[in-house]
Amino acid sequence: MTHRFHERIRRIVAGFDWSRFATILDVGGGQGRVLAAILDAHPRMHGHLVDLEPTATEARRTFSAQDLTERTQVTAGSFFDPLPVGADAYVLFDILHNWDDEHAYRILGRCVAPAGRILVIEGVGDCGPAVRATCACS
Repeated sequence: MTHRFHERIRRIVAGFDWSRFATILDVGGGQGRVLAAILDAHPRMHGHLVDLEPTATEARRTFSAQDLTERTQVTAGSFFDPLPVGADAYVLFDILHNWDDEHAYRILGRCVAPAGRILVIEGVGDCGPAVRATCACS
């Protein structure tokens, strides 16, 4: 994920109305580059990233280097474990294509929150990443 869409992060940030969310939870967010870019473009937004150690440590460094520490939280953990609740949007960037249907369903099930959204960003053919928003369901 770190390098696959790195050059397209600006287009991902610009190509979707992120401003409707006050808080975003980046599920399996890697080193935090996508979340950092979103937060940089939206100064009132807060973000929370969940990923395994030591990747979570790298995300903390990313947020610190971009002066985003006050608006971010990082949790070391798996997206198969219960996720923090209460975010306006749960972002899965380049995650689901790695898993079969059963595991993808489990990951999505962890993202369910009242009135929240699940945003799935995956490569679509040769077109690169696309953002699809869907209502969270229980």
